[in-house]
Amino acid sequence: MIAPGDLVLAHGRGFVSKVIRFDETIKLKGFSNWNHAAMVVSVEGDVVWVVQAEAKGIVKTTLDKVAPGGSYIIVKPPLTSQADIDQAVEYVLSRVGEKYGVLIIVSIVFNQFTPKLIHVDFRREGTLICSGLVARGYEHGGWNCPSDPFQISPEELGIAVGAER
Repeated sequence: MIAPGDLVLAHGRGFVSKVIRFDETIKLKGFSNWNHAAMVVSVEGDVVWVVQAEAKGIVKTTLDKVAPGGSYIIVKPPLTSQADIDQAVEYVLSRVGEKYGVLIIVSIVFNQFTPKLIHVDFRREGTLICSGLVARGYEHGGWNCPSDPFQISPEELGIAVGAER
């Protein structure tokens, strides 16, 4: 049963989705299935509401808009109590209306293809990418993200919370 706090991992069919999965495949040295992440924030009858970071910013939308023409899975959150889940949901809802972290994507790609000695971080307050939004939400619920939550990829997030690959 889908519930608030659940992680949505999506596999899109578009060009950008394919580029993200290709980049993750290189970064993780293995196949990547997920290119987008969102968090379920409420369920009202048959309508599932999620918060996601997309090109136009952080938005609240319905689950059917997450991966048009693609597929998705629902994964239970890595949180242990309802209070923790509520804090995670509250955090992502508080981010609705903020800008998408385009420069975070630039820094991820730059860092992937340059020596480790050279590291840039273009994160700015008020901007997140999709998987970073969910990871930061879970952190607000008490989860200890195993990597930089601002730069975690959807596939890395899925691995960290135990999603099937």
